[in-house]
Amino acid sequence: MLCKRIKLSSFMEPPDELDSLANIEIVRASLGDLSKIIASLKNRTIDYLEERATGAFTNRFSRRDLVDIARQLPPIEQWNENEFDARKVELKSKFQISGTQFSKAVGVIKQNREMKALLGVETP
Repeated sequence: MLCKRIKLSSFMEPPDELDSLANIEIVRASLGDLSKIIASLKNRTIDYLEERATGAFTNRFSRRDLVDIARQLPPIEQWNENEFDARKVELKSKFQISGTQFSKAVGVIKQNREMKALLGVETP
């Protein structure tokens, strides 16, 4: 078996400028990008915890989605009219959901004070 001899002192010498192991500019830029990602994740986690505390969500919709749906629905006193049915079809298509999922979303909207106000319902 042939073994190549390696000069141990070559590992102990500092590298030349051309042999640098990391480009400090790339590392700095990458750390800046990572910092933005971590800040975004932190903010989303805070939003998530607040959302869960209010109970204003479903297994399919976040609180933000439910507010969006509530804003697109007509006032609750018009729900007997054709406009509600048309909006329901549009929203089901937009979010790609079933009638059951839509009904759950509307149920949560009607239970939440802020979202209910978007439907024209005032609570004392």
